[in-house]
Amino acid sequence: MPLEFLRQIAKQVLPCTVYAPACIDKLRVLQAAGLVTAVIPPVEEIPGGGKIHRPAQVLAITDKGEDALRDGQPSPPPDQDPGRASLARRAS
Repeated sequence: MPLEFLRQIAKQVLPCTVYAPACIDKLRVLQAAGLVTAVIPPVEEIPGGGKIHRPAQVLAITDKGEDALRDGQPSPPPDQDPGRASLARRAS
């Protein structure tokens, strides 16, 4: 899932390089959604029907991507004050 991949990217020191074709495909989705800034070379077709995926580079997570990461966080337990939790996140 691309949002889970965004969480993985958020744990990396940026810029970072992505090599796996499946992850590069997820990165394309994240970039198209405006969640990351990345350099993704086009897939190259080779004779015989094969494809070459060159490594991609993630440059940054956008503000929209940061919002998506925050919005995707699990809800606080019912015994916690949600207002207090949001203030703690803003202060950090």
